[in-house]
Amino acid sequence: VKRSVGMLQTLAAAAAEASDRYRETAELAKGKLDATRQAKAARSRASCGDDLDRSGADARADDSIDDSRMAWLCAMLLSTSEEALRAKHALMKAHEQQMADAHSLLERRAEEARRTAAAAEEEREALRAELGAASAKLRKGNLEARQARTREAARLQAAREENAKLQEAFRLSEASAKEERRAEMAVSAQREKNLQAAVVRLQRELEHEKRAAAAATHECGDLQASLSLREREVTRLDAQLRALSAEIDEAPRSRLHSTGDEFGEAAHGITPDRPPRPQLHDAATSPHCVHGACSAGSADGFEQSAGRVWEQRLAEAEAAATRAQRRCRQLEDA
Repeated sequence: VKRSVGMLQTLAAAAAEASDRYRETAELAKGKLDATRQAKAARSRASCGDDLDRSGADARADDSIDDSRMAWLCAMLLSTSEEALRAKHALMKAHEQQMADAHSLLERRAEEARRTAAAAEEEREALRAELGAASAKLRKGNLEARQARTREAARLQAAREENAKLQEAFRLSEASAKEERRAEMAVSAQREKNLQAAVVRLQRELEHEKRAAAAATHECGDLQASLSLREREVTRLDAQLRALSAEIDEAPRSRLHSTGDEFGEAAHGITPDRPPRPQLHDAATSPHCVHGACSAGSADGFEQSAGRVWEQRLAEAEAAATRAQRRCRQLEDA
């Protein structure tokens, strides 16, 4: 580019110099032409009074001189004009080459610009597609987030409602449990009272048995051995009864909830439908026998009846002891 610019400057300077020479030559030729015209006009005026022959010869000589001068001026003008034209033509060619180079450069740049624009357009389309995909993904994500928030809100509301229902059910169950505990405590207290009353009745029956055994011992000397055996049995039953009473007093009310009434009924041999068993009064314990109303002839009958009574009472005591032991085992298992 610098070389072409320097060449253009050189050609422009040469063309300007050639143009200046042509203008100088043209000015000189114009001055010479004017001088020649003036000289010819002066000669024509001067030749009017002279001899025609002589004036014709001088005129032809002057005309030939003028023609030679004009030919020289024309040659000078032609040479300078050709030189100026060549310089301008070279300058024009240089300008054309420069314009062609600039045009080709501009075309290359335009082609590069078109390729860059096409690449930018493709990149813009790609970015637009990516932006559309990102927008769709963002919209989808927002929709999913809203749906998730809606589901979470619904689950939270359902959980709150379920929690409220559970709290209400818990309050109701707690109230019913309190009522059941109060009812159970009342029933347990009533059964404990019934059990204590049964224990008292059993103790009274045992004391009555002891008194009957003592009376029979004093009245029937022949039955001393059997009475001592029965006393030991009664003592054993008394010890079992006391141990059972102690266990009943120490047992929690919750364990007596289902077994208190049955134990009381089993200990006394009674049920809600059956009244207590009446006390058996035989000849050994009747007031008439105690006061000596029995005759000597009925001694054998007295012994037999006393033996039957004591056997019956012993069987009842053994059955009661068996039931008491069974109930004690049930309490221990519980």
